Amino acid sequence: MRSPGALNRLTKNDLFAFVTTLNKKGGPDTHEYHSLDECINSIPAMLTKEVINLDDIENIKNQCDFLKTDTTVLGHAKLKPFGYPGDYLIIDKIYQKKVSEKYSNWDQYAMNTAAVGAVRNRKEFFKTLIREKLREHKTVHLLNIASGPARDLKEIYDEIDPKRLQTTCVEMDVNAINYAKNLCSNYLSQIEFINQNIFKFSSKEKFDLIWSAGLFDYFNDKIFIQFTKRLQSYLNQNGEMVIGNFSRSNPHRNYMEIFGEWFLNHRNANELLELAIRAGVDKGKATVDQEPLGVNLFLRVNNQTADALHRQGINSFPPRVS
Repeated sequence: MRSPGALNRLTKNDLFAFVTTLNKKGGPDTHEYHSLDECINSIPAMLTKEVINLDDIENIKNQCDFLKTDTTVLGHAKLKPFGYPGDYLIIDKIYQKKVSEKYSNWDQYAMNTAAVGAVRNRKEFFKTLIREKLREHKTVHLLNIASGPARDLKEIYDEIDPKRLQTTCVEMDVNAINYAKNLCSNYLSQIEFINQNIFKFSSKEKFDLIWSAGLFDYFNDKIFIQFTKRLQSYLNQNGEMVIGNFSRSNPHRNYMEIFGEWFLNHRNANELLELAIRAGVDKGKATVDQEPLGVNLFLRVNNQTADALHRQGINSFPPRVS
């Protein structure tokens, strides 16, 4: 692979040769991760300059046997065995760092990307958030939108007095619900699973916390605004809604999109705050937080003011362009 300074002069032959070399030896070694990142991130510019075309990209992907099986992270993303991206099983593979035996080097690379690290970090973010709420309230009623594998729930229930957390999970994939019920079998008295399309879900109940980790970055702005309005109506007087969204600073977006065909609507902090305001949220009640890598952002809409949140020590960062 050429040095980083030569990437602007990368040719189609260079690209094919590098991918071929990696495939022959079963994927990249750790010391090759940076070169692979730079190679992948050069592809959009190469397409713009017509150094390569879309057929070339397909030919490169056809070389990659690890994309032809759903046992790998990116193969699972590309093949979409459940018919939609970001399904419960790939999320749980990421949480558990499960790697394919045959293509372990490719999976180890995927598990070390910032994008995948951010998904794992949002589980920890969620658990910290629940602990925050339990410090404020004797009991917490949680609405979990698109709850997926529910490993985050299982882990937090393992760590707290389960009777203090009552959870309503809304999930359209019955396979995800069955998986989650098995995982959370010790806590089913505290968890209600509703198998329903989230756009058809409605509730007369009010919740202390509404959490949606990985759904809104599949929404365009119009749907984002509409659904934020609806969810806000389910908050109780002092409730909070937390919406996850991948940041524009995601350094592995090209890897996800080009090789995994996994597309998200990436947004920065200012864009999230603007969408909240357009959804009718008072400006002083919206903040944006992030996990440690800064790749997964969290729009936090609280029925208390931002000043009140600050006094409670809830972390947020000022709006910035990501």
